[in-house]
Amino acid sequence: MKLVRSTEPTRVHATRRSRFEEASEARDFPFAFGRMLARTLAPLLNEEEAIAAIGQLAIGDLADACWVHLVGEDGELRLAASWECDDAPSLPLPAAYEARLTTVLHTRQPDSTEQEAARTFLIIPLALGQNISGTMTFAFLESSSPPGSIKAAMAEDLAIHAAAAIERSRVHACALNALSSRDDSFAAAAHELGNPLNALLLQVQTVTHATRLEPSAMARIFAMERLIKRLADLNRRMLDSSRLAAGQFELRLEDVDLTALVQEVLANNAEQLAWSKCAASLSSPGPVVGRWDRLRLEQVVSNLIGNAMKYGHGEPISVSVEATANLARLSVRDHGIGIGAKDHERIFDRFERAAPVGASTSLGLGLWVVRQIVSALHGTVQVESRLGGGATFTVELPRAASNVEAG
Repeated sequence: MKLVRSTEPTRVHATRRSRFEEASEARDFPFAFGRMLARTLAPLLNEEEAIAAIGQLAIGDLADACWVHLVGEDGELRLAASWECDDAPSLPLPAAYEARLTTVLHTRQPDSTEQEAARTFLIIPLALGQNISGTMTFAFLESSSPPGSIKAAMAEDLAIHAAAAIERSRVHACALNALSSRDDSFAAAAHELGNPLNALLLQVQTVTHATRLEPSAMARIFAMERLIKRLADLNRRMLDSSRLAAGQFELRLEDVDLTALVQEVLANNAEQLAWSKCAASLSSPGPVVGRWDRLRLEQVVSNLIGNAMKYGHGEPISVSVEATANLARLSVRDHGIGIGAKDHERIFDRFERAAPVGASTSLGLGLWVVRQIVSALHGTVQVESRLGGGATFTVELPRAASNVEAG
């Protein structure tokens, strides 16, 4: 295994050592240090941030210098980072270092080359389960107390937490890459499906307008048209989801009357509302104008009404628009199956549904898209619901343009 050296060590100001040495006299030293390791490293999901935190913990509370070596994909051992106490002289790496590192990696055991009484270097593997990601080397000056059993145990604890933090960050990075690949696949599939679906819809609409057919045949053609529109809508939502997740959408702000927009969406969905047997009503004080993106806001309204139809079980849907000088409020209430309290936050996640109703035509994207757009407009969306008691989704948006355009 080849050892690849890197840059000069980072100088770290050790500010916490005296406090821990006082704690050690009361036998609290290792316990306090262990709690600090968990609090500091557990939340970190970025490898660079985790490694930086490891150095601060090692120098601030334990040793005078520290080196972290990580095994790369090519099998080479690279110096990922190194640190020295700011009041210590520059420390060289220990004798026969490469051989000692190789032994630690192969045996998965701390280095024991030096006698404990005279030990100035301690090398510990970064191991988690069957995976070994590298090593940590601790250096102790002669003026410091040598790494006895307590400090050796603390160094091993730090290595265990460090290995876990590095592994978590790598798993997290892989998950993000997988999500990005999925989004790219969705976008590519949606793009390829879009043109054939639109062409098919135009062909069906041409037949309905240009051909005289028996009523039974026309009913079948109209049913085909509805199915094609549903597929086109699913395809559009897939593409929107990918764009929103990648942040690849821009807001085009203009003066929009929310009341008129809701009326338009209800009119466009009149056929589906009738098919779902959900009578929809609108309550509004009149025009409510704000500075919004018309198409994106139409998506919000359409998704909320579509959600109410899906889970409303044929019960009435109430839509209301209210306004203050600074805010516009849109509420969509259904009287359907409702949502349990434990699911109120989950339903806004991507690919999540409140219930398996309509699973064959639902991707679980509608409410996620709503939250993404509303957040981009600097607004909020909330749900009030209980099982069996219907659900009310409320969107609040700032009416002024400055709040959104400044973002």
